[in-house]
Amino acid sequence: MPSGRRDDNGHVATTISESVPLRQSAASVLNRLSDPVFIGHRTRSNPELPGSVTSHHLDDRHIEIDVHAQVPASWLPERARAVLDIRPWVRRIERWDLQSGRGSAAYEFTGVPAQATGEMRLDERDDGCLFVTSVTLSVRIPFVGKLVEQSVAHRIARGLHAEALLCDDPPARWARDAPEPATGRRNPAHPTG
Repeated sequence: MPSGRRDDNGHVATTISESVPLRQSAASVLNRLSDPVFIGHRTRSNPELPGSVTSHHLDDRHIEIDVHAQVPASWLPERARAVLDIRPWVRRIERWDLQSGRGSAAYEFTGVPAQATGEMRLDERDDGCLFVTSVTLSVRIPFVGKLVEQSVAHRIARGLHAEALLCDDPPARWARDAPEPATGRRNPAHPTG
């Protein structure tokens, strides 16, 4: 659900938050995020913003996931499409801490003056975990910036929700996807690793 928060320049940025209950434990979700095959499935299967995996790195303490996608024209209000010369691209770099189950995300936009940051965490529950995400988005386009910001924020919220739900997909479903080339080491404890 979008809400507002002032950035350093006094602009009221839009913050979206999603909390998605999952059947998987936090450890299982982190294990899936460690697997490049799952990340490829998650990235391509996002119904709001299917993209491509640029890189996937795993070490003993962190997971770093770098994905990019072109923002669909439907995300932008008609008035904004008339102002923008090109359709924007977005790059998201997620960094997860394996010990705490917490992560951060940086969003880089090309083609639109926008910035976004995010925070994620996995909260254990008796029946799985809660995947909690929060993203703060600011768009600076004269006259239509707030309109674009709210439209994009709504779509990002839907995409984050859909991505979180994919963490409950059985490995047979995501393992069927053709793996994308990725760098980093595989998790040998994972069933597909």
